[in-house]
Amino acid sequence: MQDFKKPLKISTFVKELHSAFSLLNLKNDSLRRRFDSIKYDVKKVEEVVYDLTIRGLIKNQSKRKVEELDENQHA
Repeated sequence: MQDFKKPLKISTFVKELHSAFSLLNLKNDSLRRRFDSIKYDVKKVEEVVYDLTIRGLIKNQSKRKVEELDENQHA
């Protein structure tokens, strides 16, 4: 059995990490290189999530948010 929700969790984490790094005033130092590498990692993870969504292995994120809102309203 495969866990297709794990890439979504990783995607959320990497995006949050990227946004935190973007708040810093980075010049030409090692943190700037790490920030740039995270930027590319975000793109790679988004490609994986997109591929899983296209294959129907995970639900579209917008559909999932609507379903979660519906569930919360009925609870």
